Amino acid sequence: MIQEAAQQSNGFGIDEYSNENEFRQDITGGYCFAVTLKETGELIASFILAISRFYRGSTVADPFVIVKSTERRRGIGEFCLQSAVDLASELGFIGMYVDCFSNNRGMLKIIENTGGFARVGCLPLGGQMKTGEIVGSVIFYRDLRREE
Repeated sequence: MIQEAAQQSNGFGIDEYSNENEFRQDITGGYCFAVTLKETGELIASFILAISRFYRGSTVADPFVIVKSTERRRGIGEFCLQSAVDLASELGFIGMYVDCFSNNRGMLKIIENTGGFARVGCLPLGGQMKTGEIVGSVIFYRDLRREE
């Protein structure tokens, strides 16, 4: 699913991961979750809680959300991000950074619909699309510390 997303310029840059091992290194130490169809067991989405690259510690999560192209626009992405937020909190993460390409309207809508995230920055050079176009990245943060 990740290679398909990169080829379609949906969430991953064409040059973001040169191979599966590089991606696996990036998520080492994280938590991986699968979303499958109850009837068939087919994998339709997944989300990963990786240790954030934006924080110099191990208590801030960076979620990866990916939905099979045939299953998009059905609320599965929102389910994955909300589940990632809930599980990150339960696992003791104190915050969550989410970054996505500025042209990824689907993920931007998912972040907005999930709520609780503040836009904290942007990078003018976020990644390269299949067409060669360079797009920016938008960075969001959500505080997961519980108020006492």
